[in-house]
Amino acid sequence: MKEVIISPPVYPIISLKIDELNDDIDSYLNNYKTMSYKTYWFDEKHDQQFAALRNSIDAMLNSLGNSTSSEVLNKAEKYPVLITNFRPFKAGSVGAKIFAYFLPAGLVLRLISLLFDRRINKDLLKVKKLNNELQLITERL
Repeated sequence: MKEVIISPPVYPIISLKIDELNDDIDSYLNNYKTMSYKTYWFDEKHDQQFAALRNSIDAMLNSLGNSTSSEVLNKAEKYPVLITNFRPFKAGSVGAKIFAYFLPAGLVLRLISLLFDRRINKDLLKVKKLNNELQLITERL
């Protein structure tokens, strides 16, 4: 028979991670909330920063998985699943440059991606709100 050791989350550390995550979300939204056509096709940092945000959120939620507090677990369940942006080519690649300079096709794809961008921004604002609520809960524990 295997023995499983479950360690409870360390709430003060999680609270600090939530602060860092909120700062990262603010930085992302300041840089990319209204992304220009040129930024969409050529800025590779957008995808990297978004992937880092998703990984930070996942790590924070995974660290809460062993919590015995139903309030914490209920709040963690409310976090949205962050979708990836609609981008047919990696930013800055040859394909992206072709579509960026071939304006009609590039413009249509950019307009389609605006729907994804709006949802991502809305979800990130929701994550930030949930982070603040979760931080208040963890500070009481």
